[in-house]
Amino acid sequence: MVAKHLSDVNLNLINPGCDEDVKYSDLVCIGTGLSAIGLGSRLRQKFKFESMHFYDRNETYSGTWWSNHYPECQEARWDEDRCIWRLRLQDNTTGRVFFHDCRILISAIGTFLDPKIPSIPGANTFRGEQFHTARWKDDVFLQGKNVVVIGNGCTASQLIPALQPRVGTLTQIIRTPQWLLPIFNPQLGPKIHWLFQNFPLFLEIARLYFLAVPEAGWPMLFLYFPGDWMRSRVEKTSKKFIYTNAPKEYHEILIPTYPIGCKRRIYDPDSSYLNALKADNFKLTKSDIVRITEDGIQTTNSFYPADVIVYATGFETNGGLGKLHVYGKDGIWLDDYWNQMGGRSAYNTIAVHGCEWMPAIFTYIITYLSLILVPNFFMLFGPNTNTGHTSVLMMIENAIMAVIKLIQPVLKGDATFIEVKKNAYENYTRDVQAASKGLVTSASLCNNCKKLIDTVQSIVDELIEIDR
Repeated sequence: MVAKHLSDVNLNLINPGCDEDVKYSDLVCIGTGLSAIGLGSRLRQKFKFESMHFYDRNETYSGTWWSNHYPECQEARWDEDRCIWRLRLQDNTTGRVFFHDCRILISAIGTFLDPKIPSIPGANTFRGEQFHTARWKDDVFLQGKNVVVIGNGCTASQLIPALQPRVGTLTQIIRTPQWLLPIFNPQLGPKIHWLFQNFPLFLEIARLYFLAVPEAGWPMLFLYFPGDWMRSRVEKTSKKFIYTNAPKEYHEILIPTYPIGCKRRIYDPDSSYLNALKADNFKLTKSDIVRITEDGIQTTNSFYPADVIVYATGFETNGGLGKLHVYGKDGIWLDDYWNQMGGRSAYNTIAVHGCEWMPAIFTYIITYLSLILVPNFFMLFGPNTNTGHTSVLMMIENAIMAVIKLIQPVLKGDATFIEVKKNAYENYTRDVQAASKGLVTSASLCNNCKKLIDTVQSIVDELIEIDR
């Protein structure tokens, strides 16, 4: 695997300089969530590496698991003459703008970025409290209140059981049902932790088990055999789980009409979510929201009074790098290149090589404007990291090890910058998109995914054909 990575990159050696009035470290990581923690710990444990700096706009680490806020790094530009990245940052406390130079820039911002709040008529007229789950207001008193939760993803399935005993009434308004599945969720006591600490082999065996179990679901994502056979079995398990534990009046609302694998599966440990649906103070509805009024929500078939509205509606995941603007060689904005490609892509999910940036001035004229290169820039939880069948933490750990192996020549001083070769980047992007067409996400019932795959594939084919 190392040889494959190294054969697909270019190594270059240039002597960089450094301004005295600008902070400097060999490596800067934007974000302090799980990806960044894994990166920092691995660099220190395995390589005793210390010249690194982590930025986050929170007052502590843990990223999305702490408060779902992300670093206030405003801009990163590649300095081609000195072969370094220059970051423009702003102190959230004082507002002071300052700069930081580094040889290697890593984005650990992740994909769960800004909360996604639907635009609903009348929301600004609501007299009660309303907020997104990622911006939870701890000072809002919920005891005995009429609470409406909008959304039906993983967050809502965890939120509903916690809210139901505390509130007066709880209404959940959903748009798309999810495939719900039971899960074995054992509690690891002190004895197990002692074994992990004192017998590393035991820990490795446990890790292998937790990797193998979800990985066994990979064939389910294939569009045809064995995917269709496995999906049928898992869908039967989900339906039985719902029929057994959910109130009969909600069965039709809860059963999806799309194949399992189109969206993330939701695991319901101890049936806590489905059991909450049985409560007398709970109401589940799939009716469309017409508007929000001063004291509640009007849907197509009923009015639901509300003192508090909670949006469990996910995140704006298309941001990728959030508010961070990355400018590569010749000052070309990375987002412009990705927009031209029809979507975000990265070699092995971690690195970007620029192709010719070719906006059409007229429908029949293609003008080659520039060659965008993004050296010494890597992403953790980059494009195509999510697979839909296993823990993303496993994918992040693999990405961390790949990045560390790739940046070793730069850290050791054998090279100044590293970049993915153009043909490797194009071939990888094309292979990913081709393989995606054989997955369940390309089925007609997964329209959004299919449109995205077809759009990106056609643009990639066009760029590569023009290049030839």
